[in-house]
Amino acid sequence: MTLMSGAMMAPALSVIGEDLNIGVEQTQMALSIFVLAFAFGPIFLAPLSETFGRKKIWMSSGCWYIVWNTVCGFANSSAVMIVARAMSGFGASAEYAVSVLWFLHSQFMSNMKQDWQPRLS
Repeated sequence: MTLMSGAMMAPALSVIGEDLNIGVEQTQMALSIFVLAFAFGPIFLAPLSETFGRKKIWMSSGCWYIVWNTVCGFANSSAVMIVARAMSGFGASAEYAVSVLWFLHSQFMSNMKQDWQPRLS
């Protein structure tokens, strides 16, 4: 769901531009800034999830995502829309920051268990 919301507003860019009285460039920025924050979010969220726990980071980032998407709905200027989309993208990136770490950790641990099992021969 979070990845889909990056491009979900693409069909409505012209309507958003008219509502906020902004040009095409600023509406494209509002679309693109989400992807940029989505890309850089795991750089911060992955270490935080290792320090404070994956569940806490995942749940708080989900709430962060919902709050900032709600702000996008009430945005009345391009600046508010762009900042809210950036913050929303940051929260959305936790899905990948946490789940990829979990997958890699589980794969590593399963390989370690196979390597370190005692041999009965």
